[in-house]
Amino acid sequence: MGQSGTISAPGSTVQCRQCEKYVDADRTFACRGCRKSPICRDHLDRELKLCHACATEERMRQLTEMQSQLRSITGFLRLMQFIFLVVSAFFVVHRLFSDYFPLYLRANVIFQYLYIWGGCAIAGMTAFYFMRSSQQKKVDELESQIRKRSASIRKGLF
Repeated sequence: MGQSGTISAPGSTVQCRQCEKYVDADRTFACRGCRKSPICRDHLDRELKLCHACATEERMRQLTEMQSQLRSITGFLRLMQFIFLVVSAFFVVHRLFSDYFPLYLRANVIFQYLYIWGGCAIAGMTAFYFMRSSQQKKVDELESQIRKRSASIRKGLF
């Protein structure tokens, strides 16, 4: 019994379901993604242990998920930038017009802790900037991998 899950005599040949070439039965496998069998090992993606079609689908799913995460991180980074902008505006208003504010506004939590609010916003922006950069790098690497593999599949360099 070869890796394909089909019973075959030693040295017998079977036809690959993807390229339709005849190969030794012990040089085939069954894809655990699409359950096709027998498939010759030329169509095995060694990294994901799937056939090339299923491996491409899996990489595209991963890419879509990573791009969604990247959009979420970018949105939160923009929120942190907005908070910093608001805190900066409060800081300028407080410095220029603090004498004209009633006492209850001067003792307000927002005005009293402007440096802390601004520092937290800057720390958040910095952290999310680095997370966004890291995620963008991962997305670019995965896109590059997909392009290279699809080009090699088209050329027949499995």
